[in-house]
Amino acid sequence: MQRSIGALVLFLTFLSCGGSPGFSGSYDADYMGQSVALRLEESDGNLRGELRYSGLIGAVSGSVSGGVAEGQVSAGLMGDLPFEARLEGDSGLRWKYLLPLPGETQALELHFGSRGKFFRAGE
Repeated sequence: MQRSIGALVLFLTFLSCGGSPGFSGSYDADYMGQSVALRLEESDGNLRGELRYSGLIGAVSGSVSGGVAEGQVSAGLMGDLPFEARLEGDSGLRWKYLLPLPGETQALELHFGSRGKFFRAGE
């Protein structure tokens, strides 16, 4: 009986630790009245995908460590835009572009919801 209870506790602990959603998935947001679509695939600490906004498509590449994703979006003529992302609950994603400006770094933040849930920038 004690072994059964111990096995059950270990199994439930495994599910609660290993069952976190990760970054893989499709997300949507709204920025300046335009839809932003983000598709991410996480594998072995690496992050790949694409971001679509106003007819532009940017390749996403980065890494994941401790629940934080960091990397860049290749945005064509705009160059590579560095980003940082964190999961919010089971279906959200907080995404920050780190834009270098003369003498400072400005952060542009978007809140993505899983496909079908929309958040507005700055909410």
